[in-house]
Amino acid sequence: MTLLDLCVKNQINIRAAHVNYQKRATAKRDEMLVRNYCEQHNIPLHVAYCPTEYQGNFQAYARAFRYDFFKQLVQEYQLEGVLVAHQLDDHLETYLIQKERKSIPLHYGLQKEMRQNGLRVVRPLLNMTKKQCYDYCSKHQLAYGEDESNFSDDYLRNRLRKEIALWSEQEKEQLLLEIQNKNEEKEKKDALIQKELDQFDEDFNIALFQTVKNPKEVLRAWLHREHVGYHCSEKYLSLICRTILENKKNFRFKIDEQTELVRSYEVAQLVKDVSYSYTFAHIQEFDCAYFKIRTEGTSMQAVTLSEEDFPITVRSPLPHDKIELRYGTKKVNRFFIDRKISHKERKCWPIVVNRVGNVIFVAEIGCDVKHYTNKANCFVVK
Repeated sequence: MTLLDLCVKNQINIRAAHVNYQKRATAKRDEMLVRNYCEQHNIPLHVAYCPTEYQGNFQAYARAFRYDFFKQLVQEYQLEGVLVAHQLDDHLETYLIQKERKSIPLHYGLQKEMRQNGLRVVRPLLNMTKKQCYDYCSKHQLAYGEDESNFSDDYLRNRLRKEIALWSEQEKEQLLLEIQNKNEEKEKKDALIQKELDQFDEDFNIALFQTVKNPKEVLRAWLHREHVGYHCSEKYLSLICRTILENKKNFRFKIDEQTELVRSYEVAQLVKDVSYSYTFAHIQEFDCAYFKIRTEGTSMQAVTLSEEDFPITVRSPLPHDKIELRYGTKKVNRFFIDRKISHKERKCWPIVVNRVGNVIFVAEIGCDVKHYTNKANCFVVK
């Protein structure tokens, strides 16, 4: 509410975003406080209701939900970014949590400005303490709601919050200086790591990785550059790093819910789950992210379709896919292995099936025995 009021007083052109997590009885009260203020000041308000069913850690789930919501609004209304109301005490709490967990973050404490998954995030209140925010609301007669879960000792952050509330200003200043020094040291080391990181593209060269001086730090920086791996523990990163350095023939590590790090011949790749399916009643030109349909092309893109084949479906591969050839039936995955097609490409490689579900064509590899002619009428371009 302090941040919202400061935006109004400084005539900043904003939209307000409120997330109702529906986790406590007073959640609706907090939503109405924001609604009433926005109505009084003619501020467009967007409210998202977080589903109450989730898996895993609620804090991580809630954070992902709200930032996805913010990013959607920023893109839809072509906004500059999002202002969030983290204040000085939040900054100190975050650092103490990092210290307690012995984690090595991208930044110690909270950054004044950062980018998260392409979203610009700005924290204008990091110089204000929580008490100063309370005092601001009292002075300007702003209604606000207190999240009762803040008083629970169930979360480490809440326990640290109570501890910080008892600190003197001098103790807070000492901790701020410690955070500043840690970040300055980290910036110097990050500059060295960045030089090593610049040698790697999205396919992580294993032989090159075995020559770097800071392997674990380079691996972490590469994952972050590819917008994954933020929640990987130091122990898990050490395991991945050791596996790569030992030049294990095959490995597969889960990075997040949608992404795995997989060795694919001489590189490691981030492989995301891909699933698509497009159905066509007749031959037509078509474009999407994974394939194109054309009426002319090369012999490796060619398939001859008859009326009996329609409707056809072009989709991503499935584990059981097989194709009938002149010399017998072969699994499509065996084609991928024989042709040394990377694991990342295998996920989205176009497969053509006919009306009864038989695989009749694999793009760039060939068609089945019944659809091979020199007079192709359809070309599927990967």
